[in-house]
Amino acid sequence: MFALLTDLFQQPAIPAGILLPPVIADEDGDRPEILRWLDDQPPKSVIYVALGSEAPLTPGILHELALAGVRFLWALRRPSGMFSAAIDAVTDDDLLPAGFAERTRGRGLVRTGWVPQVVALAHGATGAFLTHCGWGSTIESFASRHPLVYGYIWDAE
Repeated sequence: MFALLTDLFQQPAIPAGILLPPVIADEDGDRPEILRWLDDQPPKSVIYVALGSEAPLTPGILHELALAGVRFLWALRRPSGMFSAAIDAVTDDDLLPAGFAERTRGRGLVRTGWVPQVVALAHGATGAFLTHCGWGSTIESFASRHPLVYGYIWDAE
């Protein structure tokens, strides 16, 4: 695109700001589990949940999010940085309610590892984005034209 702009205007076109990677079609058929799961969901039925690692999430807040009763793909990260002390003693298994995987089978998928966020947001099954509203996540959501849901109660004064 920038080469085209340079040719058209006879001036160098220099990108500025956040440049999102293109969503590249999967040509080898080796789709990650996350995308295969999204493929099985109805259009615009999934809420992609990615709250980052700096948010002061308590086990109680995590349990409430887990029990919401909607289709979701949840990129769950343990808090890091200055907020991590609140749940240092909590294991990954303790972050979700007992029996959560069984109760949400088919309508929810939780991943504690890396999730291809740009690809997940671009998928046709994704209909909304529950986010911490970090700069990168916000731009990625705008690019995929999904509504943002920001519900941090600790921002209220």
